[in-house]
Amino acid sequence: MKILSPRSWLYRLQARNDLPLLLVWIVIGGLLRFAQLTAKPPWTDEVATLVFSLGNNYQTVPLNQVIPIDVLLQPLQPNPDAGITDVVSLLLNEDNHPPLYFVLAHLWMKLLPLSGEYVDLWAARSLPALFGVLSIPAIYWLARLAFRSRLVAQLAAAMMAVSPYAVFLAQEARHYTLGILWVIASLGCLIAAAGHLWRRTTLPIWLVFLWVAINSLGIATHYFFSLTLCAEAMSLILLLWHQLKRLNHQSPPLPVSPSPRLPVSPSPRLPVSPSSHTPHTPHTPPIPTSPLLKNWRRLGLAAAGTIISGLVWLLIILPRDYGNGMVDWIRHDQSTVLALISPVFQTLAAWITMLSLLPVEASSWLVVLISGAAMILFFLWALPFLYWGLRVRW
Repeated sequence: MKILSPRSWLYRLQARNDLPLLLVWIVIGGLLRFAQLTAKPPWTDEVATLVFSLGNNYQTVPLNQVIPIDVLLQPLQPNPDAGITDVVSLLLNEDNHPPLYFVLAHLWMKLLPLSGEYVDLWAARSLPALFGVLSIPAIYWLARLAFRSRLVAQLAAAMMAVSPYAVFLAQEARHYTLGILWVIASLGCLIAAAGHLWRRTTLPIWLVFLWVAINSLGIATHYFFSLTLCAEAMSLILLLWHQLKRLNHQSPPLPVSPSPRLPVSPSPRLPVSPSSHTPHTPHTPPIPTSPLLKNWRRLGLAAAGTIISGLVWLLIILPRDYGNGMVDWIRHDQSTVLALISPVFQTLAAWITMLSLLPVEASSWLVVLISGAAMILFFLWALPFLYWGLRVRW
């Protein structure tokens, strides 16, 4: 009996059971996201999301005095009179987030039955958990589209299913998992568009409008979605530069030298009708025009539509002072040397935690030190593989 290596076993498994295996990852991811969904208490941002999604605000809570607990929790009571317009108005005036997720959460919590006097935490967290489960087949589709490999797609779905950070985000009543879905969808449109550019085939107009719609919904979910758009613009500019470089390096057509005249035997003259005085020109087939210019015009249309949708939100939030100073706490003193070099270490920490995330915020310093050292060692071990993968897939 031949013993298969792990790599051969993976190849055979994904080749024979593609969709059933994807369903396994979806089930595992769903169990991890919905298990113990209400085990941890809601934190400040989750409470704010619940209050605004219900169509309430904090104006009913008096300040500078002792108040009973029922008065403090009054904003968390469902408001049957509040509608979508109330939710949008509250966000534009008292918060600093776009309203799409809050509107969806408002409708979702109205759809589910109320289990008590206050908003149900499981109902509020089940929507982002559901979006988190949907991210598993979404990342499978993106990896399949990008790498043309079912094995890569299955591994991507498996990693999304068991990712501790993805599970953590999915168990919070916040809008991050919806933003993940829009990022995946927008990157899928980018890869599809880049494929047409690379193969020099015409970019479908429906893809352009779909891309604009996805980008608009992404901006309406989180303003930091614009970072994804900046990355996509950089990729397209790099691809344009590469295509122009290819066109400039193409060899020009060879000059056609006149062929020597050969003696032609005289032929008898034929009668010519009076209507045929135009000289005869040989028929030459039309030269096929490259869709390069047409494709970049359509990409310009996609960029213009996305920019217009972003400017709409910019014009809405700028006159309203963007949350009335709610983000002042992230401003730091930039006069010290440590403040100038800290972004370098913050970026390095972000790259490390993107690959692996251990409990570095544990209460025990021993756990923190061991986890941090293991993450750094794993990052150093993975760097050669990342470099090799970039070289292969460039």
